[in-house]
Amino acid sequence: MKLIFSAFLSFLCFVLPAQDFNEAFKTDRNINPEDSNKLYFKIENNNFFKNNEYFGKNEEGLTDLGFLFKPKFIYYPSHNTKIEAGVHFLKFSGKNDFTQTYPIFSFQANICKGFDILLGSLYSGYNHELIEPLYKSERHFEKNYENGIQIMTNLKRFKSDLWIDWEKFIFTGDPYKEEFSIGTSNKIYITVPEADFVISIPLQGIASHKGGQVTADTNHLQSLVNGAGGLSLEYKLKTDLIHSFGLNGYALSYADVSPYPVLPYIQGYGIYSDVWVNAKCLNFNAGYWYGKYFIAPRGEELFQSISIINILNKTPVNQILFTKVGFKKEVYKDIFVELRFEGYYEMQDKNFDYSYGLHIIFNRNFFIRKF
Repeated sequence: MKLIFSAFLSFLCFVLPAQDFNEAFKTDRNINPEDSNKLYFKIENNNFFKNNEYFGKNEEGLTDLGFLFKPKFIYYPSHNTKIEAGVHFLKFSGKNDFTQTYPIFSFQANICKGFDILLGSLYSGYNHELIEPLYKSERHFEKNYENGIQIMTNLKRFKSDLWIDWEKFIFTGDPYKEEFSIGTSNKIYITVPEADFVISIPLQGIASHKGGQVTADTNHLQSLVNGAGGLSLEYKLKTDLIHSFGLNGYALSYADVSPYPVLPYIQGYGIYSDVWVNAKCLNFNAGYWYGKYFIAPRGEELFQSISIINILNKTPVNQILFTKVGFKKEVYKDIFVELRFEGYYEMQDKNFDYSYGLHIIFNRNFFIRKF
């Protein structure tokens, strides 16, 4: 058995040069001046299988199997503008119908160097680069459809993503609440990103709101706020075996600023730290989580102090050791295959939750013509 495992690992190291976690899932958001007056047809496709073997009291095990498919046209009216129009499809295996079928439309403008504004369908999911306690990884394919406003900054020492996702719109007298979330993901570079040793300060936050002045449903208006900030270190070895490694440390906060809070905890905090290695044959990540009275409506439920299975199941203090291992290969231009394993050890309950998955990702532009 050890011989078979060693041979399999050697095979992976040979054929699967690693990239950063989640890099293959992200969408190119740049506007290239050379694309002015050009029309493209683009396919964004993620075929996913993720099996969560969760046995704790916070979250039940679930298997996601299906595909996310976004065919769309991209037109560049000028050297600094971009229009996208298409359709968002989400299909789970075992379901006869599509779970989600939504229109895609966005207009993006580069106002000045390093500063873009977008209205319409957002660059969502992993594109926000939020840490797991604030943004659950499954949301990339389960809740990938986001619409609203997005402001993106990309300067030499500062990168930022600021967005409003308007999740539910209401008219006067509608019997349900409006829902939206406001998020931000920032990185301030102490050293230049091109240096061998990079020091940066990540600042992240997300607020979710259910309410509205014109709704007929005025019960239990809710506003929850989460924030995170810390320090990130990266050292680039640039060797054949190990490309880079580093560590991250975050302090997180939670606050329920609703007029009449109904959740068990009004305030809380957390500590999230991890070390990572980007090697030739794999990506490796391991870390520690400590949370006290912590709630994050968009985050991974395993890190929280309340349960989505039963709200009476509380974990006031939550400590988790976690690890992730990913193997990724670009089998052809713009086509990626990824294998991933994730493990979470809940120290209070001495419970080990784990998941494993397979992704085939295809993102490509097809040039049609220049007008």
